[in-house]
Amino acid sequence: MRYFLFLLFFLLTITLNAQGFSKEALQKLEDEELLDLFNKVNKDSIKAEKVARTYLNRARKEGDTIKMARGYDRLARLFKFNKSIQFSDSIIILTKNKKHITYPTMGYLLKALELMDMYDDKNALSNLLIANQYSKTNKNPFLTLFIELCIIDIKELWGDPGESLKLSKAYYEIIKNTDFKKLLKKSSRKNYKIKTNEHIEIKNKNLLIALDRITTSYLYAKKYDSAFSTALIYQKKSLLFNNIKLYHSSISRLGEAYYYIKNYKNAIDSLLKGLKFRQRPSSILNDYQYIGLSYLYSDNKNKGVKYLKKADSIYNEIKTIKPSQTNLFKELYNYYKETDSTEKQIEYLNKLLIVDSIFKRNYLYIGSTIKREYEIPKLLKEKEELIASLQNKNKQSKAYIWWSFGLLGVMGLLMTYYVKKQQAYKKRFETLMLQQSSTTVLSLNTTKENEISSTIIDDILERLVRFEEQKRYLSQSVSLHNTAKQFKTNSSYLSKVINLKKDKNFSQYINDLRIEFTIEELSKNSKFRKYTIKAISEEVGFKNVQSFSKAFYKMTGLQPSYFIRKLNKKIS
Repeated sequence: MRYFLFLLFFLLTITLNAQGFSKEALQKLEDEELLDLFNKVNKDSIKAEKVARTYLNRARKEGDTIKMARGYDRLARLFKFNKSIQFSDSIIILTKNKKHITYPTMGYLLKALELMDMYDDKNALSNLLIANQYSKTNKNPFLTLFIELCIIDIKELWGDPGESLKLSKAYYEIIKNTDFKKLLKKSSRKNYKIKTNEHIEIKNKNLLIALDRITTSYLYAKKYDSAFSTALIYQKKSLLFNNIKLYHSSISRLGEAYYYIKNYKNAIDSLLKGLKFRQRPSSILNDYQYIGLSYLYSDNKNKGVKYLKKADSIYNEIKTIKPSQTNLFKELYNYYKETDSTEKQIEYLNKLLIVDSIFKRNYLYIGSTIKREYEIPKLLKEKEELIASLQNKNKQSKAYIWWSFGLLGVMGLLMTYYVKKQQAYKKRFETLMLQQSSTTVLSLNTTKENEISSTIIDDILERLVRFEEQKRYLSQSVSLHNTAKQFKTNSSYLSKVINLKKDKNFSQYINDLRIEFTIEELSKNSKFRKYTIKAISEEVGFKNVQSFSKAFYKMTGLQPSYFIRKLNKKIS
């Protein structure tokens, strides 16, 4: 995906054979001719740099700040990592006080793109947010749209997969309904001549990138069938739009989807086809990993390990990896565990711990993946046991042994804390089960006075009983106003009666009823226990998982997932 983000900046890739590239020939070209030439030769970094520096040197002589920024802009796109960031910083320094449609927005954006490519997403996001402010202030809708795509890309890795999926789908709809001809005209510099069908090419490319983003969002959300069907659409449309680069990429993405639906044969076939056209190391690493895993789960361990080692060798060079790619470390650790290679086990445990520390700085995304299968305390414990084994073999120094004991002591404290926490959860669960067996009666608070007549109170209480019996609180549309209307009273009376007789406000009253129903239904309905947390939350009237989990924890002191797990264990 991150490779595609750069493609949007290079719209023409025609190789120029007849054009001269001597200093004299370049100096004869007008400004727009130089920029057009840069677009045509951007695949040839040597030629492209000559063009960009000719433009930049001319801008310096003229003292034109914006043209200088435009020159640095082109140079930033040609180079990688720190050098690219230095050129981006030059754009920012030159134009940060300018009110220009493109700059300094582009400086922050190019810097963010490079940081994203280095997987420094925390700093990338900071630059994207600044770029977003400038693009909106200086009214560049094209860049605003592109920045939104970059933020979606970061959210997908480190945020809620469900939220990322919604944003990706919304982005696709925006692209589909946007008039790119008007958008391009509004966002381009005055002297820029829009090419024939250029707006169509840009729109189609954005649609394909949005489809790729939806596919990966489905994968992160573990909706593998939806990911597969979207990947097929992505592949078909890339052919329809005659976008060969993205077509090759769509083959690899389809292979990834095949892997997750456990069609390993087709996964290997697609990934090997796509691999031939990969250029970026991170993309090659990704393909190697999924080829290796597919072979591994097809009972071809030798080939599987071979490709996982290839992926690992690329990681050793680039030192960056996505959360979804760390399975290669886990599987290589397991392989060396079987072959009794202690040094290699430590190597891959260390890699898992290193990437975990990086992921923690990126909003603890790894908590929902690696931690579930390879929790950090377990990793540290295994690592220390292996180190202790090596110490006995290699007769390490006494200081090193004390250091190991210290870490083991810390692990002991962490384990004690974990056990105590689990005991507290267990006690809450047992208490909750005992409460379920008792009869719930209407809570009447007779100590508080009110100014409502007893007739009205009795009528509202009777209606509340029927409301609860009919389980109308399970509707997502329930509200104080609507309920009062159904009770043929006003919102104020209903709210006061619930306050006086239930000792809670209306929202808390509804939430408690829903959670009580959830607990009862989970306890007696085995089919209900198989629902996802999201499905359960919607079934009992909550509009999102977060509200449901918060209400469940507030009432029980337990997370819903823990309660269901313990309940299943108790019943079985």
